[in-house]
Amino acid sequence: MRKRTQIAAIFCAAALAASALAIQYTWTGDSDSEWDNVLNWYAGGVLGYPQTLQDDALFPTSATRYTVNLIKEEIDDVEIRASYDFRASGEPPVLTVNSFIINASGSETPIVVSMTGAEILKDAAE
Repeated sequence: MRKRTQIAAIFCAAALAASALAIQYTWTGDSDSEWDNVLNWYAGGVLGYPQTLQDDALFPTSATRYTVNLIKEEIDDVEIRASYDFRASGEPPVLTVNSFIINASGSETPIVVSMTGAEILKDAAE
């Protein structure tokens, strides 16, 4: 019985550690412009969208759509590598992040990030 308890404890610890790992979601915009549509994100086989403080969002140069309808969410990091238009979908959303990076390396054109009724805030606690 003791061995079963130890095995169960190891399994639970492994499951908790895996759930705490950060997932990087890459915006594809394949379905529509909605942030919370899992069909708009790629994460190496993980179905979902950035919605926890462990999740990262990458907005690449190769997306289908460059307009994103934000919702109220708190995630870890956002990196933008192309021009995007972030808009409000319904009530004015605020995306709170730990870090916000605009990466123009290798780009021959300026990156323009516009906000239409939406905000991206850097968490002051970091």
